[in-house]
Amino acid sequence: MAQQKKTPQENNGDEGASTPTPTPTPTPTPRLRTGELSKDEEAQLKAQHPGKKIHRVFAKVTDADTALVYCVEPDRNTQSLALSRRAAKLPLEAGEAILDNCMVAGDMVRAKTVDKVRVALSLEAVNILDFLETGTEEV
Repeated sequence: MAQQKKTPQENNGDEGASTPTPTPTPTPTPRLRTGELSKDEEAQLKAQHPGKKIHRVFAKVTDADTALVYCVEPDRNTQSLALSRRAAKLPLEAGEAILDNCMVAGDMVRAKTVDKVRVALSLEAVNILDFLETGTEEV
């Protein structure tokens, strides 16, 4: 019968006591955000589109990979197109209108050619639509 090794506390000074080797903690794999710009590049992008908001739109492709694109705030025509498609219950097409007309940087190749990435980014891009708070009141 094989003898089990004792822990250092169980050995109480017995000879031949071995200390357990600590298990190394695995380093987490850094998450890649393909298409992400540096702070300087983002500042340049903002300078190229003065007065407009720039949005990061991203989709998790795998645990270690995220596709990211930058979209400029949509103009009135793009908003109208996206809203028309959304009203027609076509959310994917609404987001595609925004991507097609507003995407200015990032992982543009996958955003245009990889269906899963394009669909995910399109569905998220609809959230860029930003409207003022409105209301009506009877007088």
